[in-house]
Amino acid sequence: MGSGFVIFFGNSIAGEAAFVNEPACEAGFLQGGIVVFDDNASAGSAIFINEGGAVSGGGGGSTTFSFTAKAGNANITVHGGAVPGAIGSQVNFLTDSTAGSATFFAEGGQGEDTLGGVILFSDTSLDSAENANFTINGGTPGSAFGGDLLFDQESDVGNAICVINGGTDGGPGDVLELTSSCTGGTARIELFGNGTLEMGSHDAPGASVGSIEGDGLVFLGANNLTTGPNGLSTTFSGVIQDADRWW
Repeated sequence: MGSGFVIFFGNSIAGEAAFVNEPACEAGFLQGGIVVFDDNASAGSAIFINEGGAVSGGGGGSTTFSFTAKAGNANITVHGGAVPGAIGSQVNFLTDSTAGSATFFAEGGQGEDTLGGVILFSDTSLDSAENANFTINGGTPGSAFGGDLLFDQESDVGNAICVINGGTDGGPGDVLELTSSCTGGTARIELFGNGTLEMGSHDAPGASVGSIEGDGLVFLGANNLTTGPNGLSTTFSGVIQDADRWW
């Protein structure tokens, strides 16, 4: 059984529509409902809810932006897996797409061995979070992972605000991953509880972000972390380690 599929091409805009991308119905199907923005299309001010997997081994819904598409002022949620062994939903930014001033929420796994929701920026330096707001939440006790905000290859965190929260009642925390040669721009990073900034997979010598605050965790690996480009005065009382994150 195939997944439902909606695609916006050219200069099309989603306006103020609302989309719910349902999860896959059977185990082994890694993809549920899909909304894709291609070319110069924009999500406008639409609402997107990507449901997490509802069966063990089944995937969630997704929203993907590629080829200069824009998230605009959209409100986008990715849920983690809802039952034991399920896979979370995801949002993907590929091939010069940008997040604009959109608002994002990623939720952690909700059952034993479940994966959290994932927001991924990949490919080129034009894949940018721009002025977006991200709230990434951890998982519940027994879940495998919290939510995940991942910047890979040459993508840019831009001037985004990234709030990385811990898990619920001791559940696994969520994570902001800076990998490869991505840049941190002037982003404001807020880490709480066991919410984590992970830089162990970033290229040497490390990365710079606008500011860091809160009481969470930072794992540098062998890299350096530089802060201050956004000019904010912030306080961080968490833990910074020259080690990779223990998953």
